[in-house]
Amino acid sequence: NIWNMLKHEKIHLQEIILHEPTESFMGYLKSYSGLKFLTIYSGFPGIESDMLALDFYLHALCMHTNSLEKLNISLSYDGKWCFSAHNMQILSELIHLRYLLITIIPDGDPLTAKKYDPAHLVVGFLFLFG
Repeated sequence: NIWNMLKHEKIHLQEIILHEPTESFMGYLKSYSGLKFLTIYSGFPGIESDMLALDFYLHALCMHTNSLEKLNISLSYDGKWCFSAHNMQILSELIHLRYLLITIIPDGDPLTAKKYDPAHLVVGFLFLFG
């Protein structure tokens, strides 16, 4: 597929607009640093999407903390893609970030039913990006 080919050829894109995140896309993101603009939209529900989101926040995004300027995550199924306690730290490390569009889950984690204080998340969000 295209992501494996780009990874193999060591082609490092600086801007990506993606309709559906995949495992091969995550592998590509983890293979280099320097991405500046990323938009992910559409999405699919369920555990597979949440696993990709966790891989994105825990392993792929850290490769681009020194370069990413714009992050737009607009998925029909938010789940683990949303701003919450699980990704607050990595998002705070995006030192050049100028634009962020992401859903905030004020009611908690949909997979574990763990509740988060909405005020805590909003204050944390504003502290990181305010």
